[in-house]
Amino acid sequence: EPSLDEFIAKVREFHGIAKAVEDMSNDEEIFTLTKVNTKGAKETLVSKALELRNALMDQVVYEARVQNETVIERYESILKRIAQKPVNEAELAALKEFITKSKADVLGIMDEVDDIHRRLDALDEFGYAVPQEDIHLAWSTMEFPKKVDSAALECEMALEEDKVRMMERLALEKD
Repeated sequence: EPSLDEFIAKVREFHGIAKAVEDMSNDEEIFTLTKVNTKGAKETLVSKALELRNALMDQVVYEARVQNETVIERYESILKRIAQKPVNEAELAALKEFITKSKADVLGIMDEVDDIHRRLDALDEFGYAVPQEDIHLAWSTMEFPKKVDSAALECEMALEEDKVRMMERLALEKD
């Protein structure tokens, strides 16, 4: 898969071709014996270059949408797992380990989200209008780290409270 720089360089190439054809080509070429109307050829070249440029930018948006949807699914999976209440010591240990691991996972996902935003932001150079639903989807992914952090914190506090209650119960049973 091409890097963002390689991809944008290709978009920039087609953008530049369209602009160069518009700027440097005349609608008519005058020769000694005749005049040739080149407007149709010029319009075709510009149209094809812009079509290719736009197709590349549409692909960036499509890939960002798919990545954003995958990111949201991953975050929701983390939140769902954190919400599960352990019923025994083994599940408790597994949940604590998952919460610790999920913090590192969230940092990795945040890097992915930053990359998605960089890709979409790169389209600004060409005046590309990213669809509203894709903008909303991209920004919604940035809400999840706080949600995961809050859920993990609440879970850790609840687990600590359960631990204290269990210890008190064991102390009462001892007496």
